Amino acid sequence: MMAGKPASGTPGAPDRQARRKQRTRGRLLSAANSVFLEKGVDGVSVTDITEAADLAHGTFYNYFDSVGSVATAIVAEVLKEIDAHIGSAPAVAADPVLQVAIGTRRLFRAVVSEPALQWLAERPDLVASIIFDSIAASAFQDVAAGVRSGHFNLPGDPAMAKDFSVWGFTGAMQRLARTPSEVDAVTEEATLVLMRVLGVADRTAQRAVAAARVAPG
Repeated sequence: MMAGKPASGTPGAPDRQARRKQRTRGRLLSAANSVFLEKGVDGVSVTDITEAADLAHGTFYNYFDSVGSVATAIVAEVLKEIDAHIGSAPAVAADPVLQVAIGTRRLFRAVVSEPALQWLAERPDLVASIIFDSIAASAFQDVAAGVRSGHFNLPGDPAMAKDFSVWGFTGAMQRLARTPSEVDAVTEEATLVLMRVLGVADRTAQRAVAAARVAPG
């Protein structure tokens, strides 16, 4: 083998390629979010996104097949960030009821601040699917831990509680996308309903809702 010529299959090359693809995908997502904020999802074209990202038009289709698919990807990332952030503080991690209250508040505030979530909230089947795929599994692992610790007392099948919660959230998110000024009222009503689904006493749920109002982040 000639000196200085890289061997085929050089270790690390696939990783570099994967990182490069991830960076390009990230540029597209960031650019899309910027133009969504400016024009709304329905007012944005693929060209708008690629120009904002300073990428060739065809590059877009290596990662997404439509503007809607970019919006869906942004929502999935937002939901994952919310899920990862919940319980990051030790005091919150130790209190599953407070985790629920804070997580619900962050999710619903994202609906009024993220244009992709507002757009998606009008498509309930799609938003429910993303919730199931992105955060429902980990959220209900936390619920299962809360059942074991005595914080939650599910009245029936956990799978039914998951379905009821996801579809209930989907409906509340749609309502909020249409009336964003009601964010506080909708958030607190939805949280208290969810607490009842999880078997949390009303007084305990109300304390958690009050604490979530002043929680950092």
